[in-house]
Amino acid sequence: MLSLTVCWGLIVLLCIATQIGYLIYWQLPPISRHSQTKEQPSVSIVICTHNHLAALQKGLHTFLTQTYNTFEVIVVDDQSTDGTYDWLQSLHADKLKIIRLDASAPGKKDALATGINVAQYDWIMLTDADCYVHSTLWIHTLISRCEEDKIGYVAYAPYEKETGWLNKLIRYDTAFIAMQYLSMAHKGKAYMGVGRNMGWKRNMTDDLQKVLTLQTTSSGDDDLLLQRIGIKKDIQAVVHPDTYVFSKPHQTFTNWIRQKSRHHTTGWYYPFSTQLLLMGWFLAGTLHYGMVGVWILFFPSTALVALCTILLRWILIILGRYRAFNILLEKDLIVFSPLLDFIHIFVIPFFTLKSRFQNKKRWM
Repeated sequence: MLSLTVCWGLIVLLCIATQIGYLIYWQLPPISRHSQTKEQPSVSIVICTHNHLAALQKGLHTFLTQTYNTFEVIVVDDQSTDGTYDWLQSLHADKLKIIRLDASAPGKKDALATGINVAQYDWIMLTDADCYVHSTLWIHTLISRCEEDKIGYVAYAPYEKETGWLNKLIRYDTAFIAMQYLSMAHKGKAYMGVGRNMGWKRNMTDDLQKVLTLQTTSSGDDDLLLQRIGIKKDIQAVVHPDTYVFSKPHQTFTNWIRQKSRHHTTGWYYPFSTQLLLMGWFLAGTLHYGMVGVWILFFPSTALVALCTILLRWILIILGRYRAFNILLEKDLIVFSPLLDFIHIFVIPFFTLKSRFQNKKRWM
């Protein structure tokens, strides 16, 4: 009994130590400061769409009305059948450039490649058709916080705050992922970017076009661009509320599962070391919760000790995420972090496994 208790205790302590290590390693970078850039480079915003008319009608104007000297908004309409192209033409906006694709390969790859090719300005900024920004200084804040020697950036793209536990879980997952890729980019180890809010200098266009030509997946075309052209150390992690790009979350768990499974298809293309790093948090968490569950089942008389280790985990999570969730405007999730962590630990590995059998021929 004693040896069994010691082994159990050592494994749980290892899980907690691993958790502490991850909480320290994935600390969100500080709010980005204004760089010393003297000029405002010109900017091309690229948006790919396929039957997203209602979303464009809600959010496109927030990009067209940016307070910035020289920019254009390129909307690539990939065979929409909901009247998107006609509506775009009716806008007669000076900053708007409309491209219509009548045929393309599955997924967003061709639309994205077309938009990048048409872009004529110094910086190319990506976002999605269902996105919008709250600040008219979105472009200015992003560009002004990119250091001169950086050739790209990644930034945060949260979902709208709504009622219900599904919304909390979606926003928790989004903030959790942001802490990962923003902290890694800040360390010079960028491995992905969220296509709703990322960009790079136009002189990278040739390399990006080559990557898109060789891309074998129709999902994650934008997410994988940065790490596939090998510019990990040259990516700026920009953290500032004026740079956040918002979109509406899924309303049903089924639709969210479908989206997450598609997104997880790209994870299999990350470097193996990155995959191990990302899986480590979930493996340690699953093992911790599992060990406690088994102990309570077989040794209920000492269940309180086991539960105290879970309480310690939750306290550490609240402390470790407090600063980040405030910066990411998700502070209402802090109090729910323990329960959301428990759900998240078991749900995400399911998405990863499901992605192995996911249909990859759908438009993202």
